[in-house]
Amino acid sequence: MDDFWNNFENTETAEKIAIAYNQKAKGSKNKLELVRSFDLLARIYTVEKNILFADSIIQYSSEVNSDSYPSIGYSLKGYNYYAIGDYESALDNYLKAYDSAKEKGNAYQLIEITQVIGALKNRWGNYEEALEIYKEHFDLLESLEISDGEYREDYLITLYNLSLSYQRNKKYDSSNIYIQKGIQEATEGQDTHFLSDFRHAEAVNLYLTSNYIESQRAFLKLKSNPMDPFKESITNYYLGQVAFRNNKSSLGIFYYQKVDSIFRKNNEEYPELREVYEYLVTHYRKKNSPGKELDYIRQLLIVDSSLARNREYLNQTIIRKYETPELIEDQKDLIAKLNGKNKRTSIMSYVFGICLIILIIPLVYFYRRSIKNARLFKELQTKREHHKIVTLASKASIADEIEVLIVEKLKIFEENLRFTDEDISLNKLAKEIGSNSTYVSRVINKTQGKNFSNYINDLRVEHILKRLDEEPILINYKIKALGEEVGFKNSEAFSKAFFKYTQMKPSFYLKKMREKDVADNT
Repeated sequence: MDDFWNNFENTETAEKIAIAYNQKAKGSKNKLELVRSFDLLARIYTVEKNILFADSIIQYSSEVNSDSYPSIGYSLKGYNYYAIGDYESALDNYLKAYDSAKEKGNAYQLIEITQVIGALKNRWGNYEEALEIYKEHFDLLESLEISDGEYREDYLITLYNLSLSYQRNKKYDSSNIYIQKGIQEATEGQDTHFLSDFRHAEAVNLYLTSNYIESQRAFLKLKSNPMDPFKESITNYYLGQVAFRNNKSSLGIFYYQKVDSIFRKNNEEYPELREVYEYLVTHYRKKNSPGKELDYIRQLLIVDSSLARNREYLNQTIIRKYETPELIEDQKDLIAKLNGKNKRTSIMSYVFGICLIILIIPLVYFYRRSIKNARLFKELQTKREHHKIVTLASKASIADEIEVLIVEKLKIFEENLRFTDEDISLNKLAKEIGSNSTYVSRVINKTQGKNFSNYINDLRVEHILKRLDEEPILINYKIKALGEEVGFKNSEAFSKAFFKYTQMKPSFYLKKMREKDVADNT
C-alpha cells in the first residue's frame, strides 16, 4: 500500500498498483486485503466508478474484523457524491460512516467525519446544528495534545469552521474570537494555508459587522488562489457588495461577472449565487440589453436547479426577486424580442430556446400542466442532471448477459404494473425475475441511478401522475385513496414520495389540476 500512496499523484502508476493489489487479494482469498484493495481503487477513477468500488468496500466489510471498515467505504461515497453536487446523498453516507466509526470506537475517524458533517450542515443551511457539532468537537480537541500532535490540523480546521458557523448564526463577536485565535495559532505554527483561511474569514466578518471599507481592504490584501474557487467566488461576491454600497455600479458588476465566470468554470454553488444573478438580470434589463439579460436568466435557472439538490436549502425561507416561472416567461419574451432584430440573432435565439427545451423535456412530461411552478422546474433539472450522471457509470461486476436479462425482466415488471403491489420488496422482486437481490439491486442502481425503494416509489408517483392526466375523475380522490391506487400503505408515505419526486405536495398538485379542469370546462 505504501507504493500506492507514494505514487498517488501519478494516476497511471497508481492504477496499475491498485489493480495488481486487487488481483493478488482475490487470489489469496483474504477478505480484509480485498477490502483494502477496493479502498485503493475507489480513489483513482471517475466519481461514478469510485462509488461502485466504495459499495464493494461496504459489501465485503461485513466479512472482516476491522475498526476502519465499512466507515471508509461510506466516507468515500460521501466524498464522491459531494463532488457531483448530490449533497443529500453525501450527508447521508457521512452519517452512516459516523455511525460505523462510533460502533467500532475509531476516535480518529470520528474526528474526521464530524468535521465533514459539520461543514455540510454549515454550508447548506442547518447552521444551529452545525454550530453544536463544532462546539462539541472543539471541546474534544482541546482535551487532546494538539501543539505538535497528530490532531493539530484538525484543531485548526475546527477553529476555522467554528468561526464560519458563528457567522452563519449571526454571532459575529464569537466568530471573531475564534478567527483571532486561529490567526494566532496559524502564525505561530507558520501554517500559511490556514492563515489565509482565517484572514479570509476575518474579511467576511468585517463586512457582516458593517465595516465595509475595512472588509474591502482585507479582501484586496488576500492573494488570488485559483486552486480554491469557492473562496475566490466569495471574495468577489463581497467585493461586489462593497462596490454597490459605495455606488460604484460598474465595479460591482465587474466583480459579479467574475463570480459568474468562476461558477461557469467550476459549477460550485452556494446560496448567495442567486443574489448575484438576480442583480445581473436586473442590471441588464434596465440597460435594455436582452442578450445579456437572457444569458443571466439562464444562469439563474441553472443555479436554482443546482441548489435544488439540497433539501435543507429548499426548506429555508429566502427572499427572491424573481421566481422560476417568471424567469421562464421572461426568457420566452426575450427570445421573441431578439427574433425581431436580425437573422443572426434570430437563429441564436432559436438555438438557445431549443437548448432550454431540451434541458426541460426529459422529466416535464408528467408535469406539463404546472410547468410554472418553481420547485417543479428545479426538480426536473436535478433529475435530468442526475440521469446524465448514472448513465455514465461504469459497468458493475455482473456479467453483461445477466444484466441484460435482469433489465428485460424489470421492463416486464414495470409494464405489468407490479410496482403497485403494496407488499413488493427487493427479495420478492428478485424471486419473481429469477435472480438474487444483490444483482437486482446493483442493476437498478446502475441503470436507474437510485436504490430499490426510490425506484419503486418513483414508478408509483409517475403512474399516478399519468392516471391523473388520463382519468380526470381521480382529481377528486382523497390523497390516501390516490396513494392506495398505486401501492402506498398510507397517505404519509405517498405524500413524502410525491414531494420528493415532484417537489410539490400532492394537495397543491390536485388543487392546480382541479383549477385547470374547471377552466377547461368553462
